[in-house]
Amino acid sequence: MKIMAVLSAFFILFCCSCNRLAKDKNIHYIDPDDPSLVYEIHCALLIQDFKDDETYAKQKYDGKEYLISGIVDQKGKGSLTDNNKEYLFDGRSYITVCDSTKPVVDFIICLFNDDMSDDLAKLNIGDSVYIQGMINANSERIMVENCKVVDDATFKTQFKIETQFKK
Repeated sequence: MKIMAVLSAFFILFCCSCNRLAKDKNIHYIDPDDPSLVYEIHCALLIQDFKDDETYAKQKYDGKEYLISGIVDQKGKGSLTDNNKEYLFDGRSYITVCDSTKPVVDFIICLFNDDMSDDLAKLNIGDSVYIQGMINANSERIMVENCKVVDDATFKTQFKIETQFKK
């Protein structure tokens, strides 16, 4: 009987700790074993994580693929100038993604390969957007490489979305 009580207590503690750990994580990357399992993060939360603890955020996000939501703020090709800092993109097209706050202070730069030009042509400044890509956190700005636009229909039908919690 004591053994059952101890095992029950252990099981309850284990379940509670797993639940706490799940709530501590605010984002997970796309599961390579199940590419339909994706975790969505809003760009404002991603930016805030970098502001709160850049070292931890780089370890957490850099080199991993995510689905990022936000608002299209800018579109361009080749280079971007921000606060007298020029970013060069080797001729690639880009958009910047932000939250809806004005004036825009912080944004994420999303870089696209040439084969994504049709997707980019459909985007307008101010559109809500989902971008899937690999985070490159080794610059002054958060950049997302090899991006593709994920439309609402694809988002709703092809991805299993998990609820996220702020750490």
